[in-house]
Amino acid sequence: MGKLFFTICILIASIYWARMQAPLLQAQLLYAISLVQLVGLGIVYRCLARLKPVQPPVSPKLPLCTHTAIAFLVLCALVLVYCSLTAGQLTVSLNWLQWMGKLLYFMLLIALPEELLFRWLPFRLNQNRTERAVVYGSVLFSIYHINQGILPLLFFFSLGLLFGVMRYYGCPILLLIIIHGLYDLAVGQLWPGAIFRFGSLQFWLISPILIFVLISVTGFSYSLITRKKADTPCCRPA
Repeated sequence: MGKLFFTICILIASIYWARMQAPLLQAQLLYAISLVQLVGLGIVYRCLARLKPVQPPVSPKLPLCTHTAIAFLVLCALVLVYCSLTAGQLTVSLNWLQWMGKLLYFMLLIALPEELLFRWLPFRLNQNRTERAVVYGSVLFSIYHINQGILPLLFFFSLGLLFGVMRYYGCPILLLIIIHGLYDLAVGQLWPGAIFRFGSLQFWLISPILIFVLISVTGFSYSLITRKKADTPCCRPA
């Protein structure tokens, strides 16, 4: 247990240090720090996975078009939640080359390491598609953003839970990286909401509630589609 506690402290300290650097230095160091976190989180997840073994649920595999449609709707809903609670200004002054650079930044330096750390790795180490992996990934995803303060932790937990539920139902990790990067691009560059419409406290309290509603709708939609697919004759076990 002492190794687990020490590893978590080292991870939080390294995250805090990396995110306090200048933007250019942070971009250069992010991959190196993520590799260290990847190894450390592997140890953490391995220790947690030994607590109680579970068997993954058996469910039919959904087609990629279904995951893509759900992911696109989830992305639109997330952006709508953010824009409705913030007062930003639409940014369209960048040329296509600058937009591509911003997209690659958010995809490769933010979404890719975060999805590998908090969605791919926990499911990989927890026998794939378990409720425990969803919770572990969401909790550590919120701790990862602790440098932004205590109030945002519930927001990041709910966001991690949403992506975790999608992963639980078999959403490809590459698709999660894409929608994660597009969401960060939308709220960080296209609509940089620097002003909260109803105050920062209200934002950090209301937005998780709306995301939890979105989680319920997403989970219900996935379960409904999965159940219908399982009931079709071609998907029934012989």
